[in-house]
Amino acid sequence: MGRQITAFLLVVGLNIAVAVFLGVSVVAKSVFVFARADALAYLCGLWIALLAGWISRRYGFALAVAGIHLGFGLLAAHFVAGFTEAGFVQAVSANSLNFAVFMLTGVVGACIGVLLSQLNGARGRRARSVDRGELS
Repeated sequence: MGRQITAFLLVVGLNIAVAVFLGVSVVAKSVFVFARADALAYLCGLWIALLAGWISRRYGFALAVAGIHLGFGLLAAHFVAGFTEAGFVQAVSANSLNFAVFMLTGVVGACIGVLLSQLNGARGRRARSVDRGELS
């Protein structure tokens, strides 16, 4: 459970830190636009989720990453709705494809991180078995 909490806090904390200090985050717009900044946000989300998945070591954590990314997207849509004449539903519908891609890249990153941690763990167990003479 400690790994899951650590990974959860890592995803939330690093996404906020990257958004605040580097200005890279999912951005909601009043109309659909796919910009270069969106792709950069997706890549940052992927790498952050990969690291958190590696720490978590559970595929179920990918659902938590999807929820976190959806939450950040809905929060961005809320701010767009507050500062423009577009309503919340219109802001969410205009950005639904961007939010879906942001969630999907987070899920893929978390799953790859879990896979890498399991491969690394299996390699370490095999090396220890060979050292003890259990495997030829």
